[in-house]
Amino acid sequence: MVEDRRRHILSLALILVVSLTFSLFCIHYYRSQDDTAGGESPHETAIERESPDESEETDDQYLFGLKDIDAEVISSLIEELGDEDLDVWKRAEEELIEIGEPAVPLLIDALDSDNTRIRIKTINVLGEIGDPRAVGPIIDLLKSESPLIRARASIALGELKDTKAVKPLIDVLLDDEESWVRSEAAKALGEIGDPRALEPLVQALKDEDPWVRDKARDAMMMIDGIEP
Repeated sequence: MVEDRRRHILSLALILVVSLTFSLFCIHYYRSQDDTAGGESPHETAIERESPDESEETDDQYLFGLKDIDAEVISSLIEELGDEDLDVWKRAEEELIEIGEPAVPLLIDALDSDNTRIRIKTINVLGEIGDPRAVGPIIDLLKSESPLIRARASIALGELKDTKAVKPLIDVLLDDEESWVRSEAAKALGEIGDPRALEPLVQALKDEDPWVRDKARDAMMMIDGIEP
């Protein structure tokens, strides 16, 4: 009876020793594999070698997309500028501004649209983009029959800040029949900051409309920093 118990204990001890030996062997083996791979498993190392740099790929795709905007996409966005839904035309306006220079030629073409809403929003977008190619076409709009078009053109020219617009804006300031258009011309002249506008702005201080007089005074301050 005692002998049987002793044999049973010896068997358990032998099993335990074998298990411990096997475990130590496994630990030593996998550590040697990790050292060979530089602290990483062979599978992980291979995957990392084959994977491209995702950030570089994303940047390349982004730049490629901006340079190669489809003309149909731009034309579609311009059409959406004429939508009566605020969310639609506002989104189109923001996307066209984001596209920027590649959209300018088609936006300039849209200045001749029969849709007044498209024309007005297009002027706004061109003013925000700030491309000098838009200066001449927008100056031409200062002679539009629509006072709203003339006012929006004045605002955009102030944003573009091109001195070629000074003389045409002076003509609007002194001669336009709508006082609110004259006031926008005065503001635009101040934003451009050309000293040639000072004398006409002094004349505008005698304008019959107080709003025009205030804008002329503000413009003179912007140009020479001296309150008239």
